[in-house]
Amino acid sequence: MAILGRKWVVVILRELLLSETTRFDDIVYETGIPRDILSGRLRDLEEIGLLMREQYSEHPPRYEYRLTEQGKDLYGVVQSIRAWGDKHLRADPEFVSEFVHDCGEVFHALIVCSECGRELKAGDSRVDNSFHRSDALAH
Repeated sequence: MAILGRKWVVVILRELLLSETTRFDDIVYETGIPRDILSGRLRDLEEIGLLMREQYSEHPPRYEYRLTEQGKDLYGVVQSIRAWGDKHLRADPEFVSEFVHDCGEVFHALIVCSECGRELKAGDSRVDNSFHRSDALAH
């Protein structure tokens, strides 16, 4: 989990999940991330299994970065962060990107209960066990 808190990581994941950007130079161009930092973050994300590199050019060696299934599982998280940022931080709401589902309709990030289908909001859920992190640390 610590990797997700590192500067630029969510921006990199956003590019790989929400756009068709896969090449190093394109990620630099789209995000403004310094090349040395991007290189290190991509290496970190590859090491923990969130993405993989695929060589597309031998001379000079060039790579594309593709998310693994583990990385793709962060789609809902990244969409939720994007939606929150669009709602609370954007100074130019007229330029907010809309995302269209395969059904043809614009969609909005929404977390719902897998059982009843109702939207989940803060205060609607609780932990249903007696295990606490301190119990694991005591052993």
